[in-house]
Amino acid sequence: MNTRCDNPLVIDTFKTLNGLVSFGTIYRDTFIPISNISIDDRGHLFYLDNANQQHSVSSLIMRLKGLQTARWLNHLYFIDSFGNVIKFKNHLSERHNLSFT
Repeated sequence: MNTRCDNPLVIDTFKTLNGLVSFGTIYRDTFIPISNISIDDRGHLFYLDNANQQHSVSSLIMRLKGLQTARWLNHLYFIDSFGNVIKFKNHLSERHNLSFT
């Protein structure tokens, strides 16, 4: 069975890691942090801008990378406690044996 971003394990894992790690995306081989990030119960990922306005992380990724569409799950990374940059989707696959399309 293929996993989507609204899967409870995806949401719970994000909530568990949030605050412990720095989330962001990779652009031109550089980690770009995304601060003030949160997830809702439907698996939509948001961030707050400098004016405390809520925006979609997918929209931010599309703007940064010049994409027409983007699923946040395909572009979200975090830095672990050892300084390693890890793709969130790969972490979910390895840690929870989830498969994605």
